[in-house]
Amino acid sequence: MSTTRQAGRPDRQSAQAVNDEIRERFEAGIGIMAVHYELGYSTRTISKRFDKWNKLLKERDDIKFLQRQDEAKARALLALDKQIVEVLKLQKIVSDQDDKVSLRAKLAYILFEMTDRKASLEFTPTIAVRVKQEVNELIERYQKLPVTERELQAGK
Repeated sequence: MSTTRQAGRPDRQSAQAVNDEIRERFEAGIGIMAVHYELGYSTRTISKRFDKWNKLLKERDDIKFLQRQDEAKARALLALDKQIVEVLKLQKIVSDQDDKVSLRAKLAYILFEMTDRKASLEFTPTIAVRVKQEVNELIERYQKLPVTERELQAGK
């Protein structure tokens, strides 16, 4: 615990030292009250820092999740494309032999299912797209709200 603490706001250098001390405990997984008792800073100060760092971690994790989701979707589409190409090759081989009518029908059905699955995957929006759509809807909704004080009074 610091022995020469000043009242009020610290200068930039002292503020950075406070941040560093609190950050070290945050990264170690120590709770707010334990940091308060150990370092003597107010729980409000510690909570603000913890909230800020938690938010940054969450945003970073969300971005990574969205990237992984987009990559997984791209891999699935590529795999379906490869399977469709293979089925088309088999269909061409089988179509040269007239006595394999039932096999041709099965291959046509498999091709239909794969194409359908690919289309549904391509047209299913990822979470990033859904979030963007919802944000745009909210922006549009709030842009329609009254802006001036007179409009606020008129809306009542």
